[in-house]
Amino acid sequence: MEIDAAHIDIWYIEPEVVANAERLGRLERWLDDEELARANRFRFKEHRDLYVVSHALLRGALTQCAQSQTQQINPADWRFKNNAFGKPFVEQPDPYQNIAFNLSHTEGLAAVAVSQAGRSGIEYIGVDVEPLSRKGLDLALARQFFSTEEIAAAAAITGAEQAIRLLEYWTLKESFIKAVGQGLSIPLESFAFRLGSDTTSPVLIRNDVLSATSTNWQFWQFQPTTAHVTALTVGTTGTHRPNVSIKRADWLL
Repeated sequence: MEIDAAHIDIWYIEPEVVANAERLGRLERWLDDEELARANRFRFKEHRDLYVVSHALLRGALTQCAQSQTQQINPADWRFKNNAFGKPFVEQPDPYQNIAFNLSHTEGLAAVAVSQAGRSGIEYIGVDVEPLSRKGLDLALARQFFSTEEIAAAAAITGAEQAIRLLEYWTLKESFIKAVGQGLSIPLESFAFRLGSDTTSPVLIRNDVLSATSTNWQFWQFQPTTAHVTALTVGTTGTHRPNVSIKRADWLL
């Protein structure tokens, strides 16, 4: 599908379906020297494979974006630069510095969100993925990082549902700070969400740090696999709500 003036694609893949020697060798050729050096510093093969697959996914997703606009760019041709907090942006090729994107990976899943920022009014994108099996995210940890509003809402729920709701809060908060691009310089307790439902979207109900900006923040939550949850944050200059599609990156295979 073409990435138009109000569209975001979330591409995802399970690294284990890609991680055989032949496919990994092909994907490694997409990465630059710095990425390969970082990949080779991982002690365990599964962590190295996840890094290679996720960064190849990013490069491939950007190429998909360019192809939707009839431009032929090889995945290996993308070059990036980082802001002061380490968030990457496209540096080359020249026509694509305005692409907004964000990458997330975790055990068993990699995902990247991509949009054509300059044409769409989309300035910020952040995506976060987490496994439903994640351990250690309980009310005790939430009280260290979540807002008072989020803690109160989660405390009113018990059992397995509470664990899922805490994970939904976590992915939303992570996607928000990734979109802003200032890392943990933004305290996680300084902003608060109300979770969505089957018919409503999540809402940012308090934002103590960035309240002076004119950015319109919008949020989505997905479950791309039966084992993972995903949250997407988008900051726009207008009030339009972009269309979002989430799909498996079978082209990596």
